[in-house]
Amino acid sequence: MNSKINKSRISEIPIGGTLYIVEASVSDTAQETVISKVKRLILNNTDTAEKLSEQTQNQSEKDSTSPG
Repeated sequence: MNSKINKSRISEIPIGGTLYIVEASVSDTAQETVISKVKRLILNNTDTAEKLSEQTQNQSEKDSTSPG
C-alpha cells in the first residue's frame, strides 16, 4: 500500500470582520521557493500597484473635497 504523508497546514486568520481560512501545502515538484514566488509576483505587478495607488489617492482627494 502506498501511503502519502499529508504536508498541508490550515490556518484561520481573522481580519476585521472576516475570517480567512488558508491552506498551505508543500509540493515535492515545486521549482521555486515561496519567497522567490512572492518576490516575483510583487515585482511583476509593481506598475499595476502604482497605478492603483494613484487612482486610490486621486479618489481619496475627490472624496475629501466633495461636500458631504
